[in-house]
Amino acid sequence: MLNESKPSGAKVTASFEERLGATRFWLTMLYVVILAAILIVSSAVTRGVFNEQLNNRFHGLRFDLERSELVPVPTAAEVRADLIQTLIVVNSILLIIAGIVSYLVAGATIKPIRAAYTAQKKFLSDASHELRTPLAILKTDFENELLVATDTDVKARLNSHLEEIERMRHLVADLLLLSKLDERGTAPRPVTTLNLADTVSSAVDRLKSLAANHHVTLHLTPTPNLIEVVANKDLLDVALSNIISNSIVYNQDHGSVDVTLGLENNQASITIIDTGIGIAAENLERIFDRFWRVEQSRSRATGGSGLGLAIVQSIMTDLGGSVTMNSTEGQGTTTMLKLPLKTT
Repeated sequence: MLNESKPSGAKVTASFEERLGATRFWLTMLYVVILAAILIVSSAVTRGVFNEQLNNRFHGLRFDLERSELVPVPTAAEVRADLIQTLIVVNSILLIIAGIVSYLVAGATIKPIRAAYTAQKKFLSDASHELRTPLAILKTDFENELLVATDTDVKARLNSHLEEIERMRHLVADLLLLSKLDERGTAPRPVTTLNLADTVSSAVDRLKSLAANHHVTLHLTPTPNLIEVVANKDLLDVALSNIISNSIVYNQDHGSVDVTLGLENNQASITIIDTGIGIAAENLERIFDRFWRVEQSRSRATGGSGLGLAIVQSIMTDLGGSVTMNSTEGQGTTTMLKLPLKTT
């Protein structure tokens, strides 16, 4: 059965690639035809207009019997000026027409891409919703089996299965959150005025036990200033938890994570500085990509899915803020979250 399914999958893949190649070819031909049409029209109109100007220039050229002389012949500079003027007028008109046509063609080209993107988002959302129930059932069944198991090997296997289920549950939750964050134009999320110091302090307290398990010192520097922001508390908690937990998990043994609050350019800032493994310069530009991880094996060992930083970026954008990250490999990482201040 397996041998029969492989050629079928290969055939489907080949068929898709063939359709993709054919579509690319015909789109290229369409653009070539449009460009050729524009060039032909440009040449024809330019020739017609310029010929008319030349006829007007030379129409009065005759021999004056009374003065026994020719009417002055147009100079090369005058003819050149006529040509330049014609080119400017004709090409300006054609440029406007080409812009309109290009906009319409681009819209037709993007339409199937938008449809595919929408279908992909819907699939991820639907699949994530559908996965939650069977995962909950599996988790319950394995936990019940673990309660009555007596064999050490059986217990080890059950614990391993439970860890994988928990990893999948986190992945499903992350996918659902990203799906919701991607839904622009939906009803606005509820926001409230937050004391940033209290919000960050709560996040740090929740992660103290994680820091202790990894032998990392987690410290929040108190701020004397009252910093208030208007944001969705749940989303901000997720962003803070993801960043701080990353700084803990990817830290060095007996390392540290320092969290400070401040004001910068009329924005509230949250700075997280760790002494962790750091990120190479060539990888920094991809750290917010979905499912991208610097080290696949290390991320799997720590339960990472490659979605944490992508979620943080989406949340900060949703809150009207930003996230930036600077890192030196082997020395640590500095992450800064910025949020707009509450306006009075």
